[in-house]
Amino acid sequence: MKRLRAKGWSEAKIARSLARQEDAAARAEKLRGAHDVREATGWLEFIDEALKSSLTPYLGILLHWYSGPLSERITVAGREVVSCSDLSAEVLADAREDVLYVFQRAGQYPRLNLDSSQRRCAEHPPAADAI
Repeated sequence: MKRLRAKGWSEAKIARSLARQEDAAARAEKLRGAHDVREATGWLEFIDEALKSSLTPYLGILLHWYSGPLSERITVAGREVVSCSDLSAEVLADAREDVLYVFQRAGQYPRLNLDSSQRRCAEHPPAADAI
């Protein structure tokens, strides 16, 4: 602001310029968010189609950005169970890295009971040949 005052700008002109910059930044952020929502739409369709199958009671998605080799270990930072009735493009666009999101059909299956020792759905244990 000192630079602008040194150029002879009035306080009102400086305030208008700052307001325009803030508006431009807000518009740019809104556009980035809209892009995220559009990208999430494809994932919404995929999740919906997968969960329509009677063979898919739930589906998990983990967002992870690799910073090294693909063989690096991933530490899961948390887990969120999302009912399809709560699923939206905004939920996907706001997904946090290294959080396991488990999506399940609303009202069609029991709530997942994921405990840290088994990491499996208690209501849907694996088939004997899958162990």
